[in-house]
Amino acid sequence: MILLDRIEVSRTGGAGTIELWQGDLTEPADDERLDLLVVSAFPDDYAPLPDTLIGALAKRGVSVAALAERKAEDLRANFSCWISEVLPQSVNVPYGRILCFEPDERGRAAELVGGIFRSLAPFVAGPDAIRTVAMPVVSTGDVGESIDDVLPALVATATEWLLAGLPLDRLKIVERSPQKAEALAALFANERERLVKTAGETSPDSREEYDVFISYCQQNASAVDLFVEHLRASDPELRVFRDIQEIDVGVAWQQAIYDAIEDCRKIVALYTPEYLASKMCQEEYNIARLREREEGGVLVPIYFMEADLPNYYRITNYVDCREADQEQLQKAAADLAGAIGRG
Repeated sequence: MILLDRIEVSRTGGAGTIELWQGDLTEPADDERLDLLVVSAFPDDYAPLPDTLIGALAKRGVSVAALAERKAEDLRANFSCWISEVLPQSVNVPYGRILCFEPDERGRAAELVGGIFRSLAPFVAGPDAIRTVAMPVVSTGDVGESIDDVLPALVATATEWLLAGLPLDRLKIVERSPQKAEALAALFANERERLVKTAGETSPDSREEYDVFISYCQQNASAVDLFVEHLRASDPELRVFRDIQEIDVGVAWQQAIYDAIEDCRKIVALYTPEYLASKMCQEEYNIARLREREEGGVLVPIYFMEADLPNYYRITNYVDCREADQEQLQKAAADLAGAIGRG
C-alpha cells in the first residue's frame, strides 16, 4: 500500500482524515485492522467476478454472498445497505466488518456518493464505534462512472459530513491500478486546494437563526401545516424553518442542510412512510442525529403515521401521535413551544 495524499478536516472533538492510497484493499497490512470496508453491488448480486472487489475478497476466503445470508443489520429498504457480522480475527482481510451498498438506482456521481454516506451514517454515528473506513473509488469499474466525477464528489461529500460532525476518524480511499491512481492523485490534490480556498466562506453570522427546523416529506405538507398551526397557537413568535425541500439534489446536500439546521434550537422529524422513503429526509435526519449526539435534547421525532421504523429511528425517543392523533399532536406542539421557552 502506498499513501498518495491526505486531507485533514478540523472539527469539534478532533480532526478526521481523508486519505488516497494505491494498492490492494484486501491485502493485510502490519498491525492495521480498520473497522469497516465498503463494497458496492447490484441488488442481491454478489458474484465474485474477476477484477472486482467482491472477487478479490473471495480469493482471500471472504464470501460476500455468505455474509449476506446472515446480515447483522439490513437497512436496504431505507438506506440501500446492509452490514455484516463482525468478521473473525482469523479472516485474512484487515477489516472488522463489511458494509454492502446496494442502490436501487444509479444516478449521477454526486447522488451516488451521497447515498454511500447516508448508508454509513447509521453505523458510524451509532453505538458500534465504527471510526475507520476503507472503500474503493466506487462505481468506476463495471458500472462505468468516470473517476473525474466520482473522486471529487467523494472527497467533497466526505469533507461536508466530517464538518457536520460525523464521528469518522479516518476514510481510506484505495485504487488498485497504478495508472488510475496517478490520475486520481491529481484530482485529489485539486480537490484539496479547492477546499482550502473555500474554507470559511460561509460565515455563521450570515445565517438566520430559527427556533424550530421541521424535517418532513413534501407529500406530508398538510400534516406539517397542521403542526405549525398548533405551534403558532402555543407561541405566535416562534421562528419555524420548513423549506429545506427546495435544496437541489447534489453533492452540496449535506452542507446546505447543515447550514440551515445548525443554529435551530429544536429539530422536529415527522415520521411517516413517505419520510422514511425520502433521501432528502434521510439526509436531514442523519445530520440532526449528529447534533443530538453532541448536544442532546435537540432532536424531537414525532411518529405521525404508522410505518416500519428501522432501529436507527427508534434509538431517539419519539412522541407518538399515530394515526395523526390531533390531541397528541396539539400536546406535542405545546410541549415543544414550552421547551423552547419563548412564550
